[in-house]
Order: sequence, then C-alpha cells, then structure tokens
Amino acid sequence: MGAATARELARDGARVVMLDQSRLPNPRAASIDHSKVFRYAYPDPFYVSLAVDALKRWRELESATGKRLLTETGALLLGNREPSF
Repeated sequence: MGAATARELARDGARVVMLDQSRLPNPRAASIDHSKVFRYAYPDPFYVSLAVDALKRWRELESATGKRLLTETGALLLGNREPSF
C-alpha cells in the first residue's frame, strides 16, 4: 500500500521518499508471492468500483513500465445456491 501511495503522489508531482523496515519486495509481506486473485465479485458496490479503478491503474502501470504485471485467466467457483458472502 505504501509503494502504491508513493507512486501516485510522485505521479502527481510530489517529492517522495520511501523508507521500509526491510528490502522491497519484503519477503515477509503478505503480497510477496506471484499468484493473486483480482476480482469484481464483491457484494458491496463500493468494493466493485475500487476493483474497476484498480484494474485501470494496473494497466497504466504496465504501460508506463513496459512490463506485463497482471495476467488474466479465469476461475471456476462452486458452491450452494445460497449466497456465500
């Protein structure tokens, strides 16, 4: 979250310095692995709007860096007829 915030601030013209207790990426951080779930399936419309905005920003970052960062695949969710949320 800190790196994303720093990037947005710098993009808007702020001078930013990042300090972290460990090297980046931090091997003890929750988001260190390469496999993540990106989805729009949230019961709250506000969360869905955040996901829509996040995808736009992922694509902007890919364009700015020339690197593919997000690979869309698919998912199969199995469950009961009752909502699981």
